[in-house]
Amino acid sequence: MLGLLCTARKDMQGALQVFETALDPDLEVEEENGGGKEDALAKLEGKNEDSRREEELEERWDYPVNETERLGWEVQLRLSKNTVVEYLEGPAAALEDQKEILSWFATAYAPIAESLGKSRKG
Repeated sequence: MLGLLCTARKDMQGALQVFETALDPDLEVEEENGGGKEDALAKLEGKNEDSRREEELEERWDYPVNETERLGWEVQLRLSKNTVVEYLEGPAAALEDQKEILSWFATAYAPIAESLGKSRKG
């Protein structure tokens, strides 16, 4: 949402930074491994990570609830970022970015397609 607000204000550099931050896989790993005050509090309260995550999801109604929704959310972010890349760097850079998006999507969707195939067979 913040990235879209930046684009509406014509702050394309800011929008690009927001989209890149949102899509940074290292940030997610840091959150999972590093923890913080909330993790320490949950440990003190005797809650495991799964129950804490479920509580967080219930509080955040707009959070994707399954792999397919998460994939759709991330595709939207990547395509929005691609629009900003095209604006800032031109169509050639956007085309290269689109190739990366399609490659990423093929890799990210493979496990979902496999699980869907198994559920239909079984």
